[in-house]
Amino acid sequence: CDLTTELCHCDEGWVEDNCSRSTLPVPCPKNCSNHGVCNGTTGECTCHSWHWDGPDCGTQHCDNNCTWHGQCIAIDGADVPACDCDLGWGGAVCDVFMLCPSFCSGKGLCNEQTGECACQPEFSSVEDCSS
Repeated sequence: CDLTTELCHCDEGWVEDNCSRSTLPVPCPKNCSNHGVCNGTTGECTCHSWHWDGPDCGTQHCDNNCTWHGQCIAIDGADVPACDCDLGWGGAVCDVFMLCPSFCSGKGLCNEQTGECACQPEFSSVEDCSS
Protein backbone atom coordinates (compact mmCIF):
# COMPACT_ATOMS: atom_id res chain seq x y z
CA CYS A 1 0.00 0.00 0.00
CA ASP A 2 1.13 3.52 -0.74
CA LEU A 3 1.33 5.40 2.56
CA THR A 4 1.10 8.79 0.83
CA THR A 5 -2.08 8.08 -1.11
CA GLU A 6 -3.37 5.44 1.32
CA LEU A 7 -4.34 3.30 -1.65
CA CYS A 8 -3.50 -0.31 -2.06
CA HIS A 9 -2.92 -2.06 -5.37
CA CYS A 10 -3.91 -5.61 -4.64
CA ASP A 11 -2.41 -8.70 -6.23
CA GLU A 12 -4.76 -10.75 -8.35
CA GLY A 13 -7.35 -12.55 -6.22
CA TRP A 14 -7.21 -10.09 -3.30
CA VAL A 15 -9.68 -7.25 -2.54
CA GLU A 16 -10.74 -4.76 0.18
CA ASP A 17 -9.00 -1.50 1.04
CA ASN A 18 -6.00 -3.31 2.53
CA CYS A 19 -6.06 -6.40 0.25
CA SER A 20 -7.07 -8.58 3.18
CA ARG A 21 -9.84 -10.68 1.55
CA SER A 22 -9.18 -13.36 -1.02
CA THR A 23 -11.59 -13.92 -3.89
CA LEU A 24 -9.89 -17.22 -4.69
CA PRO A 25 -11.49 -20.48 -3.57
CA VAL A 26 -10.30 -21.70 -0.17
CA PRO A 27 -8.94 -25.24 -0.45
CA CYS A 28 -10.44 -27.95 1.73
CA PRO A 29 -8.27 -30.41 3.66
CA LYS A 30 -7.30 -33.38 1.46
CA ASN A 31 -9.99 -32.25 -1.02
CA CYS A 32 -12.52 -33.82 1.39
CA SER A 33 -10.89 -37.24 0.74
CA ASN A 34 -13.30 -37.64 -2.21
CA HIS A 35 -16.06 -38.36 0.32
CA GLY A 36 -17.52 -34.87 0.57
CA VAL A 37 -18.12 -31.51 -1.07
CA CYS A 38 -15.78 -28.58 -0.50
CA ASN A 39 -17.16 -25.14 0.38
CA GLY A 40 -14.70 -22.90 -1.46
CA THR A 41 -15.71 -19.89 0.64
CA THR A 42 -15.05 -21.42 4.06
CA GLY A 43 -12.68 -24.27 3.17
CA GLU A 44 -14.92 -26.71 5.05
CA CYS A 45 -16.08 -30.13 3.88
CA THR A 46 -19.66 -31.41 3.91
CA CYS A 47 -19.37 -35.20 3.99
CA HIS A 48 -21.54 -37.31 1.64
CA SER A 49 -23.00 -39.62 4.30
CA TRP A 50 -22.76 -40.52 7.98
CA HIS A 51 -20.21 -43.19 6.99
CA TRP A 52 -17.61 -40.40 6.68
CA ASP A 53 -16.74 -37.50 8.97
CA GLY A 54 -13.90 -35.37 10.25
CA PRO A 55 -12.60 -32.09 8.86
CA ASP A 56 -11.45 -33.89 5.68
CA CYS A 57 -14.26 -36.55 5.53
CA GLY A 58 -11.48 -39.10 5.95
CA THR A 59 -12.72 -40.91 9.07
CA GLN A 60 -14.86 -43.89 8.15
CA HIS A 61 -17.68 -45.43 10.17
CA CYS A 62 -19.15 -48.88 9.52
CA ASP A 63 -22.61 -50.14 10.40
CA ASN A 64 -22.76 -51.38 14.02
CA ASN A 65 -19.04 -50.56 14.34
CA CYS A 66 -18.34 -54.05 12.93
CA THR A 67 -19.86 -55.35 16.22
CA TRP A 68 -16.40 -55.00 17.77
CA HIS A 69 -15.22 -58.10 15.85
CA GLY A 70 -13.46 -56.37 12.96
CA GLN A 71 -11.93 -53.22 11.53
CA CYS A 72 -13.74 -50.61 9.46
CA ILE A 73 -11.75 -50.08 6.26
CA ALA A 74 -12.11 -47.85 3.23
CA ILE A 75 -12.48 -49.71 -0.06
CA ASP A 76 -10.94 -48.01 -3.10
CA GLY A 77 -13.69 -46.58 -5.30
CA ALA A 78 -16.49 -47.36 -2.83
CA ASP A 79 -18.73 -44.72 -1.26
CA VAL A 80 -19.27 -46.81 1.87
CA PRO A 81 -16.51 -48.44 3.96
CA ALA A 82 -16.67 -52.13 4.85
CA CYS A 83 -15.83 -54.40 7.76
CA ASP A 84 -12.72 -56.55 7.66
CA CYS A 85 -13.69 -59.23 10.18
CA ASP A 86 -11.42 -60.80 12.78
CA LEU A 87 -10.58 -64.49 12.44
CA GLY A 88 -13.61 -66.53 13.43
CA TRP A 89 -16.15 -63.82 12.55
CA GLY A 90 -17.99 -63.09 9.31
CA GLY A 91 -20.97 -61.36 7.79
CA ALA A 92 -21.31 -57.79 6.55
CA VAL A 93 -20.87 -56.38 10.09
CA CYS A 94 -18.84 -59.25 11.61
CA ASP A 95 -21.82 -60.47 13.61
CA VAL A 96 -21.70 -64.11 12.52
CA PHE A 97 -19.57 -66.39 14.67
CA MET A 98 -17.88 -68.89 12.40
CA LEU A 99 -16.93 -72.09 14.16
CA CYS A 100 -14.54 -73.08 11.39
CA PRO A 101 -12.18 -70.62 9.69
CA SER A 102 -13.84 -69.11 6.59
CA PHE A 103 -16.51 -71.85 6.75
CA CYS A 104 -13.76 -74.16 5.40
CA SER A 105 -13.79 -72.02 2.21
CA GLY A 106 -16.55 -74.27 0.87
CA LYS A 107 -13.92 -76.97 0.29
CA GLY A 108 -14.39 -79.08 3.38
CA LEU A 109 -16.68 -80.01 6.27
CA CYS A 110 -16.75 -78.14 9.56
CA ASN A 111 -16.54 -80.16 12.76
CA GLU A 112 -18.74 -78.03 15.03
CA GLN A 113 -17.40 -79.80 18.12
CA THR A 114 -13.75 -78.87 17.49
CA GLY A 115 -14.06 -75.90 15.11
CA GLU A 116 -11.71 -77.63 12.68
CA CYS A 117 -12.14 -78.24 8.96
CA ALA A 118 -12.00 -81.67 7.36
CA CYS A 119 -10.71 -80.49 3.98
CA GLN A 120 -11.04 -82.21 0.64
CA PRO A 121 -7.67 -83.87 -0.14
CA GLU A 122 -6.62 -81.32 -2.77
CA PHE A 123 -7.23 -78.39 -0.34
CA SER A 124 -5.66 -79.64 2.86
CA SER A 125 -2.55 -77.43 3.02
CA VAL A 126 -4.06 -74.77 5.32
CA GLU A 127 -6.57 -74.82 8.17
CA ASP A 128 -9.36 -73.10 6.19
CA CYS A 129 -9.06 -75.40 3.11
CA SER A 130 -8.41 -72.36 0.89
CA SER A 131 -5.47 -73.88 -0.99
